[in-house]
Amino acid sequence: MVGLYRYLAKWTGNKNPVAAFRLHRRNIGQQNDYLDVAGRFAGEIPLRLSLESEVSEQVGLFQNLFRKIPSGGLTYEILAYQGLLPVARNVSPIVVNYQPYSMSSLPQDILDTLKVRQFESSEHDRFYQIDLIVRENKDQIVIIAKYSRNQFEDSTIENIVHEWRQMTEAVISEMNK
Repeated sequence: MVGLYRYLAKWTGNKNPVAAFRLHRRNIGQQNDYLDVAGRFAGEIPLRLSLESEVSEQVGLFQNLFRKIPSGGLTYEILAYQGLLPVARNVSPIVVNYQPYSMSSLPQDILDTLKVRQFESSEHDRFYQIDLIVRENKDQIVIIAKYSRNQFEDSTIENIVHEWRQMTEAVISEMNK
């Protein structure tokens, strides 16, 4: 995620970029696990990361920010719905939905061949400029980007994902030194 923040800083010119994160909340400290229950558990919270420090500090800062989110971000959304904080989509151009490998209940051979194409009319309003789904599979990460073709060319989104990947590789390289 630090690679994404570094890309956002380049894209926006802001050394303290904000990204929103979709949290799944199917287990927010309850004794039950709700992975097999249909319902709208997910919600978004924005996180700001300062990029003024060294890469290793940035990674640590992000990890600490993410770990300290109370109740899966539910507190933030309650305050936002009461008008005490801005809703995440009003402070971030991008939302990230990270889906770790452990969330996948489909057999790997099906996941490996699954291609999903979603159609939404061009009149459909998006809350975020770009909605990124980062899906972790057994041996790879799949990135799905949702965006409006009224706002972005396909090549622009491909370039964003490519530069994000390059910045992430640079972060990993720096961490391994």
